[in-house]
Amino acid sequence: MAGNKPQKDDAWARAREFSDAMLHCQPYADDSMLFIMRYSTLRARDFSAMMSTFDKMTNLWATPVTEVPEGPEARAQMASEYREECMRYLEGFPELQADFDCFVTSSRAMTRAVNGGQV
Repeated sequence: MAGNKPQKDDAWARAREFSDAMLHCQPYADDSMLFIMRYSTLRARDFSAMMSTFDKMTNLWATPVTEVPEGPEARAQMASEYREECMRYLEGFPELQADFDCFVTSSRAMTRAVNGGQV
């Protein structure tokens, strides 16, 4: 009885979809590991705090402009503040600081690819 139970083929299809989305995110397409692993060099506490702030930023970008009460200018200002907070966690890691905007762009592209073009 199959019911609503996920099938093995469903898992493989989802994995293939995720892999395809990652392959279209430059410059991470040629990395052999997920790009998030680059950031694991941070101390665990800083990594958790940075990813929490990054999550707030991605949730903000995922919110349609029409649903942000203060409008697009406020959304851009909040995103800028989140970016600066993330950059503070990356102090002492110039390579990660230089890479952060590309990391954000790739994350948004991956989300867009997985969510049917919406971010």
